Amino acid sequence: MLNRPVKKFGLIPDDSLGDYDGLYSAIKNINKNAEIVFVQYPIVNGEDAASTGRGRRIERSKMTAARRKDWQFLSTPLYKIDIDHTVEGSINHFRDYVYDEIAGIVEKIMLDRESVFSPDITGLGGFFSQISSPYAEMPDRQYWKVAVADPYPLSIKNLYRKKIEISASDAVATCGSCFAQHIGKQLVRKGLNYLDSEPAPDGVPAEEAKALGYGIYSARYGNVYTSRQLLQLFDRAFGTRHFDEVWQNKDGRFVDPFRPNLCGGGYASADEVLQEQQRHLQNVRRMFETLDVFVFTMGLTETWANRDTGAVYPICPGVTAGTFDPERTEFLNLDYATILEEMEAFLDRLRKVNPAVKVLLTVSPVPLTATAEDRHVLVSTMASKAILRAVADQLYRRHDNVDYFPSYDIIMSPPYKSMFFKSNLRTIHEEGVDYVMSHFFAEHRFEDVPGPQAAGVQEASAAPVLAEDDDDEAFCDEAFLELERSGGR
Repeated sequence: MLNRPVKKFGLIPDDSLGDYDGLYSAIKNINKNAEIVFVQYPIVNGEDAASTGRGRRIERSKMTAARRKDWQFLSTPLYKIDIDHTVEGSINHFRDYVYDEIAGIVEKIMLDRESVFSPDITGLGGFFSQISSPYAEMPDRQYWKVAVADPYPLSIKNLYRKKIEISASDAVATCGSCFAQHIGKQLVRKGLNYLDSEPAPDGVPAEEAKALGYGIYSARYGNVYTSRQLLQLFDRAFGTRHFDEVWQNKDGRFVDPFRPNLCGGGYASADEVLQEQQRHLQNVRRMFETLDVFVFTMGLTETWANRDTGAVYPICPGVTAGTFDPERTEFLNLDYATILEEMEAFLDRLRKVNPAVKVLLTVSPVPLTATAEDRHVLVSTMASKAILRAVADQLYRRHDNVDYFPSYDIIMSPPYKSMFFKSNLRTIHEEGVDYVMSHFFAEHRFEDVPGPQAAGVQEASAAPVLAEDDDDEAFCDEAFLELERSGGR
């Protein structure tokens, strides 16, 4: 076997092709006419790649396939043998007749001067059953027991494999439900080129800037919870939809119905709201046109809409501003087919204005604060998240430029036992976000990035790139629903 002469030459075969090159050269220096036959040590059907040398043998076989012509040696296939033909079930020792069979193959190779090498794993004659299933060769990460149940939860690996490349120079924009704010902050801390197309005006204190919606996302649109809200935002930014609707807050001042909680104390007139709205939408349009990567966190299926215009809102009218009128306002709970259609429409329109765009989808693990469906909020939460997760999976499968990052899957899965939630069982604590994002950064390794930066941010701005509280709490319109229940207490 190859390992024995390799050890005699003081070489290590597992790490690099250079070691094999050295072995070949050393043998040829001793005897330039020597014929070399590479005999690959068999693997055992069912052998665990993580705890045995199986994985290394497969890698060596691949390297041998790549270099066999250059080295001009002959080789056996990488054989697979059923465990019945091992000695007392040992994966390293085979019964004598197995060695005799391989010796006969080597003899034939030497006599015929023709390799029977195959780059694929091959069953050895009658020593491997040809009747198998697709599950026989799957890696450990595809089996629940060894990938999930056995490891310590925080040591579980390979939960995410990147589909798209994100470079440190790519302009990354975030949008979606409140959990997306955590993702944006992590990207900034890592030093990525975070896109802020609507920075706070000079001299605005950081706390006030956040209250007005600056630095929460890549533009001042606040939380975008649903597919319909996202599609509506895009259409408004590019002028294909327009609404003149303006709400009044409880003090009688005017606010934007599409971001009612980001208007501070409100405006003196409806015209001021509409003028500010148009400035905002110009910034949103610029964001869509100039971003390289769009990160969207899908949050809700439930929404409230205007019966006459079809406009949807981030919060039900009457909760913090506006007036609830059942004749004009309707509750919608978007289904799978509708959300998929709306997301497809958004992706199509985005590609038309930004052909090279890459999209990273996530699903928010944050449960609903309240449900307008006549059922338990837990049931509504699970239904909503299941639908969004299914849509994200379908989009991931359909589009080469769409990736999915499993933040929801990690937070909500059984091995973690709700450890990432605060006491309210809704809010994700910072350590949980750090752990989730560690899986992202394990795949996207941004080497040699500069310090925190943001594309399009004015250097003189007093507000940070992304607003942060001392407790790192995300801004959520939904939180006002709990105050509504308690009468504002």
